[in-house]
Amino acid sequence: MAGRAPRAKRPRASRRTGREFALAALAVPILATLLGAPGPVVPVPMSSKPAGVAEGLAAEGLGAVQGPVLEVGDSLGVDLGWGLATALEGTGHAFVGAAVGDTGLAEPEYYNWPAHLASDLSSYRPGLVVVFLGANDVENLYSGGRFDPFGTKPWAAAYGQRVSDVLQEVRRAGARTLWVGMPPMGNPSFSGAMGVLNAVYQARVALEQPGATYFSSWDVLGNQGVYEAGPPGFAGNGVVWRAPDGVHITQAGADVLAGALVHYLRVIGWFAPLQDAVSK
Repeated sequence: MAGRAPRAKRPRASRRTGREFALAALAVPILATLLGAPGPVVPVPMSSKPAGVAEGLAAEGLGAVQGPVLEVGDSLGVDLGWGLATALEGTGHAFVGAAVGDTGLAEPEYYNWPAHLASDLSSYRPGLVVVFLGANDVENLYSGGRFDPFGTKPWAAAYGQRVSDVLQEVRRAGARTLWVGMPPMGNPSFSGAMGVLNAVYQARVALEQPGATYFSSWDVLGNQGVYEAGPPGFAGNGVVWRAPDGVHITQAGADVLAGALVHYLRVIGWFAPLQDAVSK
């Protein structure tokens, strides 16, 4: 592994409690009604293609990525980093883990990801940036004196611009982006909020093609969008993908997701085929 190793795991996804997450997600239609704001952006997707088929096709034809792989994100990104560090071995790409717990795009005054990303891009000069965040962004946005309730169209426009800012920053640095959607969560309301965030990520990535692609973790760490703590029969073999909090990812889960990401990158041609990578 090159560069920074993944940060130490943190016991929680954000500064907010699970109960507050649930209330935030349940409040979306209520706030929209009371404030006269538009309703939620999109219905929560119950299933997503594991490899983001449309995005993958648009990403093909660019050739293989050159240089290190930089991963940024929140504490789930930290979890994924442990899997990526192993999955990237033998690919010819060094791994730089730069995920930071308790972060996201909703509160730049707390942690300004574009500013930190600029430093990381300059320091490590990656060919690919993997983004995996969102668990801390289930909240309303306040910007320029404006209040945008989570899940409404004004919120989607404001939050989506922050997503686009990250994508465009990576592109200007000469790198490509693999944006990984959030997985289903143990709390159904919180899981629904992840679906709202994922819709924004997918839509914004589509605007930045072909240098960006979206990967859905919805069915990799779930079953047609339904939260699963582990693979079929996991209760009998002791293999679990998710931590007891219903949010974070275990080492086994990180290995599964990271392996799926590397496979996807090979399918779309951003990584060399397995036989070529082994021969290097």
